[in-house]
Amino acid sequence: MQPLVSEELMEATWQKVGASSAAQALELQKRCGREQEELAAFVIAFTSKLSPSAAGLALYAYVVVAEAFRQTGARFRKVKPGKIMRAWEDTETLVTAFMAAGRPNAESIPESVSEPAVLRYILDALSLEQEDPVELSDEEYWHTLRVLMAVSDCLHGAHRSA
Repeated sequence: MQPLVSEELMEATWQKVGASSAAQALELQKRCGREQEELAAFVIAFTSKLSPSAAGLALYAYVVVAEAFRQTGARFRKVKPGKIMRAWEDTETLVTAFMAAGRPNAESIPESVSEPAVLRYILDALSLEQEDPVELSDEEYWHTLRVLMAVSDCLHGAHRSA
């Protein structure tokens, strides 16, 4: 299946979310929780042991990623816990390969990734080259990357074709 989220849509979405008021951001968070309750619970649970700033970054990036998929106009099935855990386990191989080569950049995305624009956004969000970067330990970086990649894979797989 082709990627759902284009580079242009991903860019527009993170710009839009970044420019949101506190009330608008809260509404986006609530929508994410309503539309994909199990996926939101996964992100919260799997980032709860990170430092507050790392968990906050992960949750923010989750909202941006979920909103980008929503903005495609596609319809999605609810993601079930079993699918989430399979995606979590499946991301281990790619993250392990990334770890062997060092922190990846947007140019080092393999062709096998289902949503390259989303992964590019995730890598950019986790990078220290942001205007207001969040310092992540290596453990926080790789864990957050894996959580967000699992989210992307779940949403990609939940797309209803017709």
